Amino acid sequence: MRGLNILHLPTLLALSVVTTAPTVPVPSSRAAYARFKDKFYIFGGTTASTETRQFFALDLSKSWESESPAWINLPPGPQVSFPRAAISPDGKAFVSFPSSNGETHRFLFERTAWVPSKLNYQHAFSSAYPVTLGADGSAILVEGLQGVEGVDENVYILYSFETDRNVTLPLPTDGIEGIKYLPREGYKAVWSEHLQSAIFHGGSRHFGSPKDLTF
Repeated sequence: MRGLNILHLPTLLALSVVTTAPTVPVPSSRAAYARFKDKFYIFGGTTASTETRQFFALDLSKSWESESPAWINLPPGPQVSFPRAAISPDGKAFVSFPSSNGETHRFLFERTAWVPSKLNYQHAFSSAYPVTLGADGSAILVEGLQGVEGVDENVYILYSFETDRNVTLPLPTDGIEGIKYLPREGYKAVWSEHLQSAIFHGGSRHFGSPKDLTF
């Protein structure tokens, strides 16, 4: 029996390595991220060999050394390529929107579990950046150069966290000082509580860079 234990020791060690969840995020690119109060969440990401399912929260309320951040390991989610994410205004739901397929996924914090979404988009948000609209209970997604239906359309999607549904609406024809929103890719956006507006920053088009504007 002693020889048998020694013989199987490498196998047992290998199994323990495979089944042990990482305590810190695996270095990756193009992960989805969102912040709610004192928690910063990241989900997914691409490594050299695969699309990860990792889901972590960084506790910003604690002091920690740069070598050992206060990561909280959450249940891994579905395997998604280049996800886009938003978190509900009440902090109860984390939603991953599709980038290369039509599947949308929800993580409910009260249940500590991923649950299927009612939505299955017929398009991907390859250039969209979701923004949670204050206490409105919705998130806005404005697509990039391809538009939400595969063409350069001036529409946006308003997603409801409460109902897990969305509507497609026309973009305003004019912004502040008559600046029209121009579809763009690679932009970033944030909600301003003071302005009660979503602020779109940067991005690029085929001919130059569009101006920043609020919505």
